[in-house]
Amino acid sequence: AENTGAAFGFLRSVNANVRESIFALLTLIVIFFIGRIIWQTPARHRLIHISMASVLGGALGNLVDRVRYGYVIDFIDMHLGFMRWPTYNIADIAMSVGVGLLIWEVTFHKDAPLLAEPSATAKSSQAATEGGV
Repeated sequence: AENTGAAFGFLRSVNANVRESIFALLTLIVIFFIGRIIWQTPARHRLIHISMASVLGGALGNLVDRVRYGYVIDFIDMHLGFMRWPTYNIADIAMSVGVGLLIWEVTFHKDAPLLAEPSATAKSSQAATEGGV
């Protein structure tokens, strides 16, 4: 299937030039932030590196299709008895698995570096209330 939109055909009805510009810009922004996260995350947090690489690979895979064809080729079509799942591709699987692994990491690992750390002023005020400065 030729998917000119995003997930579930999102933005399919928007002008092609505008739509492709939006997708290209968003993909470049995602690439920048994922690269930054990978670069700043310590090596011991392998699951974050794996999840980010999976999302990045999926985004790049769909970007290649968009640049090459003007749309993404979705070719996996599943029917589960009475239900038909939206058509998707390997890049979509990679992004979904990456996001799932990332959710797992931040949910079950309290030392995940993607969780917001308290600011320096919050740390110093917490130390002061606990009796240590």
